[in-house]
Parts: sequence; structure tokens; C-alpha cells
Amino acid sequence: MTGATVFGDVSGWRYRGALVPPGAVAVDGADDADITVTLGPPAAAPPETGPGHPVWRRAEDGRTLLSLPGIGRFHIEGGDRVGIEAAEGADPVTLGLLLGGPVLAALLRQRGLLPLDGAALGVEGGALLIVGASGLGKSSLAATLALRGWPVLADGVLAVAPTAPQARLLRGAPRLRLWKRSARALGLDLARCPQPRPGVDRFDTAWSGGAPGPWPIKGLAIVLNRAPSPRCEALSPGRAAACLARALWSRPAYDGDRAGAAALMADLAGLASLTPCWLLTPGETLDTLAATADVLNSRSRAAPLQTRTPAE
Repeated sequence: MTGATVFGDVSGWRYRGALVPPGAVAVDGADDADITVTLGPPAAAPPETGPGHPVWRRAEDGRTLLSLPGIGRFHIEGGDRVGIEAAEGADPVTLGLLLGGPVLAALLRQRGLLPLDGAALGVEGGALLIVGASGLGKSSLAATLALRGWPVLADGVLAVAPTAPQARLLRGAPRLRLWKRSARALGLDLARCPQPRPGVDRFDTAWSGGAPGPWPIKGLAIVLNRAPSPRCEALSPGRAAACLARALWSRPAYDGDRAGAAALMADLAGLASLTPCWLLTPGETLDTLAATADVLNSRSRAAPLQTRTPAE
């Protein structure tokens, strides 16, 4: 690990500093970076953590602190700055992956945005978001629809502005991160696809994208569980807000105080009141990807994808 300054773009966010997330696209050096990363002295073993358990806490000066045993500490502040105290011998790839995942999520929340876990596709001049719990095949489902011609807008940490009159997806890039098993089931050639972590069978796949963002959000499909057969049901705004809470990246980072938790739930309720939401339950196996895509496609086409007014 060196202190040399590098520049990279990850899903539309420009990083500047000593470290950028794996998979970053090289960009020219610029003063208008969205996120600045600095490396500090090595961190001692964080006393507040147990073996293998990350701990989030808020400092009195407003910073959000993430401590991970054997990896180090991240000091997150202002929505645009990250200081890293790496543990002795910490893996730079692991540090970079954390920068592009939970740390980015905490930065977005500091900006007043909702960091949702999911993938986004272009539809009718806007975005259809597939969000929800980790490991349920959201990116694989997005790839299934992309093979049918749906433009890919974003994957991973989705930056959502939940404000009226129209919720928006702010940034993205036409890439999906897929496990080898899913990619092969879809018939994709991974020969030229990079692996963010060497030795781990997960690949960054490139797709055709839509018009540049931001994109108005036309609908939200929330994935929380699997079932033998796929199904999709409309959600009331109240129920949708509760489901969306389970689709957040790194929630302990930004609801650690009463005011923060109240603001978070208010933003989730605002998003649910502005956007049609469905509870999407995919099939249990890769063989049901096509059927799940059919169910979502039918639901989105049956009810016009349009934003609600706040009174609805």
C-alpha cells in the first residue's frame, strides 16, 4: 500500500486519494472529486470490537467511525471524506471493497441520500430499482432483464434522493457484479470480465446503459425472500417503507441516534409515498430466473410506471 494519489470512477462517484475501490475506471486527476481518501498511521486493534464483528459508532464531532478487527478503522465525514487507519498487514483489496460498499453507503447518508442495496434498469425514461436483502439474486435478475434489452443503470450501492416531487436515482454505471454460477446459467462469457477480488468467483460484467442520470424512479421491486414459485404484489406506502428499511446498506452507520433514526424512517416513508412499490419474491433456483423476470415484467407493464403525488 502506498500513499501515491490515484483517481478512479466507481458507479459515477469520483474517488481521489491513496486508495480507490477495485473495479474503478481510471479518470484524469481533477479537483472536483466526490470522495477524498487519506491514509493515516496504522490502527491498533480496536478495543470496542469482538472477533470478526464490525462496529459502527458516531463521534462527537459528527464523524461516523467503522472499526473492523484485523482491517482497521474508517473515519467518514461530511459526505465526501474518508480517513483510513489500516491495521498492520491489512489487505488493500479488502479496504477498497469496503470503500465502495458500506463506507460509500455511510457517505451517501451523510449527504441526505438513501443508500439502497440493489440494481437499477432503465424503463420509460426513468429507472426501475430491484432492491432488498443481500444474496437473493437481484443482480442476476437484472442481468436476465438486460439480456431482454433493458438498459443497465447501476448496481451495488444505489444513491437515491427521496425528495418530492419525484424520487431520483442519482448516479450509476452500466455494470453488474455477478457470481460465476449465475453468469454461466445466463450464458455469459466471462473471459474478459475482471474479478474485483482475485480468487473469488465474482465478476464485473459490462452492459448497454441508458441516458446519463439522474433518473426519476418509476418503480421499486423489493426482494426479501425466495419461494418455490415467483410472485409479485403491490405494497401500500406504509408497508413499502418497512420493507425498504431491510434494503438499506449499512443501516447501523446512520441510525445510531434517535434523531438519525427518525430522519431515516421519514426519508423511507417519503420514498414509498412517491414511488409505486412491489414485494417481489423470486424463485428459489437459477432455473426460475426467467420466470421471475416474466413476473416482474408483467407487473410493471400492467400498472403504468409513474411517480405518485405526495397526497396519494
